[in-house]
Formats: sequence, structure tokens, C-alpha cells
Amino acid sequence: MRLFRDVKDKIGLYIQSGLEDFSPAPDRYNLIWCQWVLGHLKDADLIKFLKRCHRSLMAGGMIGIKENVIRVGQSEFDSVDSSVTRSDSFLKEIFNSAGLELIKEETQPGFPPELYPVKMYLLK
Repeated sequence: MRLFRDVKDKIGLYIQSGLEDFSPAPDRYNLIWCQWVLGHLKDADLIKFLKRCHRSLMAGGMIGIKENVIRVGQSEFDSVDSSVTRSDSFLKEIFNSAGLELIKEETQPGFPPELYPVKMYLLK
């Protein structure tokens, strides 16, 4: 596919890996951004992934996360795409278990009330 070939030529380093196995280089990144992908990891794999990301941050680096959250309960499994949507409080427990400190959080405005809320987190 031409599209992927063109994009690949512009990327300095291309790593094809599932998040449960991905291990970024230590002390390399100022920012790691995860958006709408963490629901495909089991809770234990998510904690391990975040710990690996934490080790890969340079001094002062941060991790940004944007995910849907559920309003009631701890988590909700979607059998159609085999993903899980976690609650805000459960995500914060996971961040804590990974040794991360929550610096800032926001709820994205403008989403219809019948959809999941979308939360953004900044962690160090």
C-alpha cells in the first residue's frame, strides 16, 4: 500500500508491536500519547505497559492519555471488539499502581450525553 510506504519513509523508527509487548527505549521521550487504545489491554498488561512507558520518559517527561470512561461501575467489557472501558476512578487506581502521578485531567466537552464521557489525563 502506497500510503503506508509514504508514512514509513517519514518516520525515524517504526516498531510494529502489540502494546502488551512494546517496550520503548529508556530515557528517550518527552511525551508519550495514548489515545483510545488502552481498552485493548487487560488491567495487568496496562499497568506493565505504563511502567515501561514511565521508564522511557526523559527527566520532566509526561504521559498523556485520552480514553472513554464509564459512569457507573469499575469497567465494562465490549464483546464485539474485545475491549474494556474503565471508570475514571479505576483508571486512576491503575495509574497509581504503575507509579504515575496525575498532574492534570479534563473531560472533553461537546460529546452527546448518550455517549461515554471522554477523559484526558496528564501523568508523570
